[in-house]
Amino acid sequence: MKTCSYCAEEILNEAIKCKFCKEDVSAFKEPKIKTPKQELMKTCPMCREEIKQGANKCRHCGEFQNTKEVNEMIENYQNEVNQENFDGWVFFLIGIGVVFFILTTV
Repeated sequence: MKTCSYCAEEILNEAIKCKFCKEDVSAFKEPKIKTPKQELMKTCPMCREEIKQGANKCRHCGEFQNTKEVNEMIENYQNEVNQENFDGWVFFLIGIGVVFFILTTV
């Protein structure tokens, strides 16, 4: 048995998707979160259900918890989106410049 990196539930070692939170766990060789032997519970701030202390995602409502790992994932995603938006604007401005150049030389 191994622990799901998202909801901290125990799943089979061969599992590709967690049966509790439906997240893909095949990419993780080792769980990112080490849960203590005794399962400490916390309350999900969104749905107020009890979840395991080490959970990154609530198994009841599916909301990501405010943890270091989740904050890093969100920050990385925002950086990727910002870079994609920047690249799009650069190509757009270059295209406008080319069209303007063609129109002014004709």
